[in-house]
Amino acid sequence: QADSESKPAKPKSVPKRRPLPPELPRVEVRHEPASCECEHCGSGLVQIGEHISEKLDCKPLEFFVRRDVHPQYACRRCETVVAEPVAPAIIDRGIAAPGLLAQVVIGKYVDHLPLYRQEAIFARSGVEIGRTTQAEWFGTVGVALNPLVDCLRRELLCEPVLHADETPVAQLDPGAGKTKRAYLFAYRSTGDAPIVVFDYCTNRSGKHAAEFLGDWRGALMVDDYAGYKALFAAGVTELGCWAHARRHFYDIHEKR
Repeated sequence: QADSESKPAKPKSVPKRRPLPPELPRVEVRHEPASCECEHCGSGLVQIGEHISEKLDCKPLEFFVRRDVHPQYACRRCETVVAEPVAPAIIDRGIAAPGLLAQVVIGKYVDHLPLYRQEAIFARSGVEIGRTTQAEWFGTVGVALNPLVDCLRRELLCEPVLHADETPVAQLDPGAGKTKRAYLFAYRSTGDAPIVVFDYCTNRSGKHAAEFLGDWRGALMVDDYAGYKALFAAGVTELGCWAHARRHFYDIHEKR
């Protein structure tokens, strides 16, 4: 009891309001009095100061129609027609502009929103985009992004040190009425601007890592999964993960 009374009380932490990001646009709403004359004597009011408060606000998902206009001009003397060429579209004769396609892809793969939820979100803004349509967009976007993925993989395999890990994902199994387990192998470079490439695989076999890395023979940071062992036997340098090694010591310490 004496020891507890002798300990000084910890000062209470006072929450501090973080400043709002200065780069955000400011929308000013002025709240002027109903009259510019004094309600007591009728004289004109003179501003002597103002009270300003800033609060963070947001708008729901906002749709707009992007209207691309390509004027055509002609030379009357030589009858030459001049116009800017129409840029190729990701989806020919489709209604989705690149910004909307990016929104749908980020919603699913970054925010983990299923297509039926995105369908409901869009409907609240008065736009009907069915999940079947969104699924078709994903296939087209995937094909369009293949050159970028190939470029990232080439840059990734020029790095001397890589990290790799695999994680299970649930994949629909048409006809079976259930899902099956597939895997995403993730490969990441180091440095200030790391490259991350995901490789979809139907199972966890180590052959997928060998096929992805090919002739690469750098240093690979992984856990102790046996699927990577063939790479180390072929000349890849193994870097053990300290976090995985720590687990065993931690478990032993907790059981003492």
